[in-house]
Amino acid sequence: MQVLDAIEVPDAADQKHALDALDMLLKELPWHGYQWPKIVSGQADLTFTAATQTVSLPSDYVGNAMITYLDASSNEVPLKLLTREKWNAIVRKTDTADYPTHGFIDNFDVLWLWPIQSANVSGKLVYQQAIDDT
Repeated sequence: MQVLDAIEVPDAADQKHALDALDMLLKELPWHGYQWPKIVSGQADLTFTAATQTVSLPSDYVGNAMITYLDASSNEVPLKLLTREKWNAIVRKTDTADYPTHGFIDNFDVLWLWPIQSANVSGKLVYQQAIDDT
């Protein structure tokens, strides 16, 4: 272990290792219930494809999803997100309708829709993005 005086500058390799360690720590904070002071909000357009029950979320999705879709009158309608328990309680997950009303996001960042929509539906996702490296 090398100790530097407050006025000394670490060499490039030591500085890179320190920043890598800090980045790893910052990315773990949300898993422990803490937030990095800078919360980055992301937006993405989604398409709920007809007769398809799942939609993959963006690769930088972390959580706090708010999802809306456009109905026939172009009104933004919120999609109600369910807990795993409530999702599992739906017996007929293959029911269909013009628009989905509920959704569930699994551990693989896949949005499951219910009922399954009978036509393509445009949606919007507002979410917390992964923390960028320092």
